[in-house]
Amino acid sequence: MEKMIVPIQRNFYLNGTYAFLLFLMAALLHQSGEIFEINLSLSDIFCLLVILLLFLHKQLLVPIAPGTFFLFLSGWVLLIALYYIPDRFFYVPNPKDIIIDYMKLTAIFFYFLLGYNLERLGWTYNWLKIYAFFGLLIGFAGILLTILNISLFREFFFYDSIRYKGLMIDPNYFAVLQMTALAYFLRKEELKTLSKWIFSLIIFLAILVSGSKTGLITLFLYFNFFVIERLIFRPMKPFLISVLFLLGGFVAIIFPLLYTLLETLAKEWGGLFPTIERVRVLFTDFSSAVTESGSERDGIWQVALEIIKQSPFFGVGIGTYSGLSLQLFHEPHVAHNTFLQLLAEWGIPISILFFSFVMYLVIKATISSDSGDETKILRDMMIVLLIGSMAVSLNNARILWLILGALMAKLSGKILNASGGSYNFESSGIFKAKKTDV
Repeated sequence: MEKMIVPIQRNFYLNGTYAFLLFLMAALLHQSGEIFEINLSLSDIFCLLVILLLFLHKQLLVPIAPGTFFLFLSGWVLLIALYYIPDRFFYVPNPKDIIIDYMKLTAIFFYFLLGYNLERLGWTYNWLKIYAFFGLLIGFAGILLTILNISLFREFFFYDSIRYKGLMIDPNYFAVLQMTALAYFLRKEELKTLSKWIFSLIIFLAILVSGSKTGLITLFLYFNFFVIERLIFRPMKPFLISVLFLLGGFVAIIFPLLYTLLETLAKEWGGLFPTIERVRVLFTDFSSAVTESGSERDGIWQVALEIIKQSPFFGVGIGTYSGLSLQLFHEPHVAHNTFLQLLAEWGIPISILFFSFVMYLVIKATISSDSGDETKILRDMMIVLLIGSMAVSLNNARILWLILGALMAKLSGKILNASGGSYNFESSGIFKAKKTDV
């Protein structure tokens, strides 16, 4: 008598090894650091281990279209960097930079695969919950460290000993990740209203102590999206609408007084908390907020646009952007804008194709008639990352690709052991399930 090896369980908690690895992976998505000039995260280790286990259990599916896109993109950016750039710009990129950037490209594809396959297994809910609550915990810790002015961990948790960055390498990156956690809490219908208000306040204060103008702008834009969508898709009772109009009118009348009060408080608190003084400029002089106080985004964006103009179709490939930018414009920094960064590296045609796919998923998740909490959470987290991408280069952000994979699987209806439109290592015949005698 023969029997097939039992596949892994859909119940997350019945798979102890997976649960342990995914807990660490999800929590450590809030951690990153530079080692040997490479931005690494401990979550990378557990991401690779989960993918390896899925492969060994014959449960790893590679979607055909994204897999093909990755292979094509790999060849494209490598050829451009190695052959086109030296001939076109008389600039020979450092092989080490190309290798490092290709490792990043491969890593984000692995995160995409992991997000896709975890959704197939019905485990998206679990890692999202772990990710959001761990982010909340890190944000709360930052508030305490700032208010209590604890200097013991200041060099580790703070940028320039002032701006809280959590376990991340950059306070802006930290603030955007806090916003993705906020999207989870606001969209989780089972959470009580009071809990949502408390969690939202904690995240707002965490962004404030990070001194991230990018984080506050992202918060403002996402909050407006959240409110407008609620008004459109959840018609309110006439009484509630009247109350909101009256409240809005009252705020408009007292706004000058309210603004003066907030300005006075900001000035007083700015001496105690320098991060408040840093973000205050957003409300007093928005133009200087993106050109001074360490931002200087306009100059960096202008350089990115010039590089795109130099090679609009082919792009400049991987491992070349910073060196080429330094040689041509004496500016060694990345674009600090995901859209500009990808347009410069991949070229306009490939980038537009990718952006169109992302927007297609976001729109489909919005208009889908059966979109539940999970779909809305994934969509809102993607929207937050897209907003944050306007001022931070998030093209290598692990959470972005993890969400993208989960959202694609969610909207395409992929379930456990489905193989249509995907490459299944078990169903392909390359790997067949072993049989054991009883």
